[in-house]
Amino acid sequence: MRQRWVLPVAGLLLVACGDAVTAPDAVRSMDEATATAVAAAVVEASDARLPYLPALVRQAREAIEASDGNAEAVTAFRRARRARHAAHEALVAGDQDEYKRLKRLELRFTLGGVIAALGTGVVSDALAGVDAAIARWQERTAGKDVPPRFARIFERVLNLAERARTADSAVASLYFSVSATEAILSLSPRHVARRALGKAALLFRAARAAVGDGPTDDEAAALRRAHHLIDVAEEGFEAKEWRLAIRAANASADLSQKVLDGRAP
Repeated sequence: MRQRWVLPVAGLLLVACGDAVTAPDAVRSMDEATATAVAAAVVEASDARLPYLPALVRQAREAIEASDGNAEAVTAFRRARRARHAAHEALVAGDQDEYKRLKRLELRFTLGGVIAALGTGVVSDALAGVDAAIARWQERTAGKDVPPRFARIFERVLNLAERARTADSAVASLYFSVSATEAILSLSPRHVARRALGKAALLFRAARAAVGDGPTDDEAAALRRAHHLIDVAEEGFEAKEWRLAIRAANASADLSQKVLDGRAP
């Protein structure tokens, strides 16, 4: 099966709120801020059941260590590591298309390693976690109007869950379930901030490697500013000031990306 192994960036509204004694229109509708706040709380409470890829990788590595090795899983993770290193080199070189291709390859090998280490049951468990989240959404938003953005996202998650059920390989099924989870988790400001920080750090390291020991004055100034913004984002994250963390991390990533673009052939 040929698939594009790109994790989507979207979210899923899981809950809605309303007061039975208020006017019917108020009960049926939610503003964006309320929807995000309530959804984020449910997302955090649901993490343990959702197939979050970093947690699955950690469990897989623990299983490999406990079993004194698993040749199939170890090989898959080694291939994923090689693809990740090659992707980093492509990013430093400014080859965005090759970077994306190698990141898709890394993901495919990683998913294969997870299944080899944890067994095919991890695939059905992953889908069950996504289905449980969908059921909670349907139960708690029944009869209520949600912002259009959330409705569109929900439709996407339903589609991903259906593709997970009908996929013709275990790796593809797990991919779609993990993709649905990424969509759900993206409603959590904490998760969005953490992902933004990770991207900013990756791009900063790549930009610093690209300029090496000979940055121009403009590049050096941009990288100093990018590093400072990462510090600001980390402080915001620790203080649970999610908007500050996201804004600073994205600004840092933009600066680093401009340095990389300037060094591209």
